[in-house]
Amino acid sequence: LGSTKILAENLGVELIVTDAGGDATKEISDAEDTLAKGVDALLLSPVAPDAVAPIAERAASMGIPVIVWGSEINTDKVTSKVVSDDMFFGEEGGRKLVADLGGKGNVIMLRGIAGNSTEQARYDGAIKAFEGTDIKIVGEEYGGWAFDKGKSITESLLAAHPEIDGVWSSGAAMTRGAIQAFQEAGRPLVPMSGEN
Repeated sequence: LGSTKILAENLGVELIVTDAGGDATKEISDAEDTLAKGVDALLLSPVAPDAVAPIAERAASMGIPVIVWGSEINTDKVTSKVVSDDMFFGEEGGRKLVADLGGKGNVIMLRGIAGNSTEQARYDGAIKAFEGTDIKIVGEEYGGWAFDKGKSITESLLAAHPEIDGVWSSGAAMTRGAIQAFQEAGRPLVPMSGEN
């Protein structure tokens, strides 16, 4: 976000930023409020591909360019998309975990936001990487890509599973939370995936 603010400032563009905190209803409300202000373009990082589509379509019908980044949206009424290959992300993290664990072990999965296309693609990629191995998924929870939630769900999974050999994570902040949870529980660190 910092580089976006700098770019907007350099271009002399007013940037209005909202954060729905993973809540599709709030994201739609925020977008409606933003459109009511008469913006010249709308950037969306859809929380849910179906729920957010109507607001993108409404903006497009008003002649406002819609740029989608980070997550998919279930409409073609957008000007452009900036998305990564999230299936590849999940699969590569899964492959590295398989390699680090020698193809076997108990793994927990720290997932992003339920219903989010990015989260689902990353998870599906990891599952694909685990196929044909002796990796056993002993637990999985949604942590909303947040540090505090990643830490708390890891604490719960640590309490429920005395043997965890690896952690697959859909995002960096949750991995940081997992590291802290392992350390505070006095458990040795294990291979973990994540971002950056």
